[in-house]
Amino acid sequence: MHPFNPFRNDPPDFAQVARRFPSLRPYLTFSKSDPSYAQIDFHDPRAARELCYALMATKFNITLEIPLDSLIPPIPNRIDYLLWCLDLSKESEIASSQNEIWAIDVGTGCSCIYPLLGSRLDPRLRFVAIEVDERSAEYAQSNVEKNGLGGVIEVILNRDGPQYSTDILFPAAGIPYYSFAMCNPPFFRHPTDRLIKATLPSSTHSGSLTETVVPGGEVAFVKRMFEESRDLKDRVRWWTSLLGKKEDLETLKSVLRSEEVEVRTGRMRQGRTVRWSIGWSWKVGTT
Repeated sequence: MHPFNPFRNDPPDFAQVARRFPSLRPYLTFSKSDPSYAQIDFHDPRAARELCYALMATKFNITLEIPLDSLIPPIPNRIDYLLWCLDLSKESEIASSQNEIWAIDVGTGCSCIYPLLGSRLDPRLRFVAIEVDERSAEYAQSNVEKNGLGGVIEVILNRDGPQYSTDILFPAAGIPYYSFAMCNPPFFRHPTDRLIKATLPSSTHSGSLTETVVPGGEVAFVKRMFEESRDLKDRVRWWTSLLGKKEDLETLKSVLRSEEVEVRTGRMRQGRTVRWSIGWSWKVGTT
């Protein structure tokens, strides 16, 4: 885990969390030999959602509502990726001297998890949260409002987004410069891929089709994001994405090596689940 991840040296004690968030308790299984030790079935979406609710409430004072057919975000993993993006932004002299750090969350989902966590991890962070699915955007907006964060997070239903045109940025956002863009792209190439258990994350719910499936999978999505970044290089310092497969990371690294960009990668592991991150920044003066 990232050195500043609050769960690095304080992993969740489910029994203790349930004492502070009682609605989690029915989803726990307690050890007969040690009643203070509890486990949770991460394959049960209700259990995973309740744990997500509990951790966000007890650790970050954030209230969430997420439909069961949506992705249930694993909080420690999401924090690691966000902190990795913040590390990249701190390398920029412009970002380090700003009172506000503007970021883009491409495909924020129902939970709006990255902007909400970002508001707690760094008070300078301001997010434009982009979503192409109307229902997801409505849930995201509701989650922002119920936590009183409308002044630092703007949710945009982007019908000009990557599934509809060639621009991931919504022009009405009106922010001239972003320190970073982040994205957790659809994992699968085809709906039937979701049914192959061996390729599913072991500790997350599979999510809706919009969240998990895109033609060409995450490689095609990030390649398109990269092509769009050519025309927006003066507005975004770092472009980044989370990835679910190491082979996809290697494929994208090969693509980026041939371009005039600086490339960074990261690895994030919680339990048996491993994720990778990739970021690129256009070198000054490139065309």
